[in-house]
Amino acid sequence: MTNKFKKLLKRSKQDVEEVANDISDSTYDILKKSKESLNSMIDMPAIAGAKQIYSIDLEDVVKRFIKYLLLGFVLVLASRFSGAKPLPWKTCVTIAMVGVTCYAIIDTYSPTVGISDSAEVVIRNKD
Repeated sequence: MTNKFKKLLKRSKQDVEEVANDISDSTYDILKKSKESLNSMIDMPAIAGAKQIYSIDLEDVVKRFIKYLLLGFVLVLASRFSGAKPLPWKTCVTIAMVGVTCYAIIDTYSPTVGISDSAEVVIRNKD
């Protein structure tokens, strides 16, 4: 190799190292600024509250899934064998899907409906 080519190669290597260092420094600065801005956003009350609103309870999801699955199975069997002539399976599954969907909506938006223990019941006689 010629001396000129070696100098050019050495200079190219230095240039590449400088560019790599510049990119590394710039990337570090960008990541640091992004982390700071994300931390400041998380500290905002609206987003901090949203983290609590959208938390998912896996145990509750599994319980509901099993409950809806059992309800669907019972509805399929009830619709299939309740009449004098059995309905087709496709119709039974459709009935069960509609029933489970309605129940899931009601269960989600109104999970507990009932009378509390402290409620008083007054029974009056007509005498």
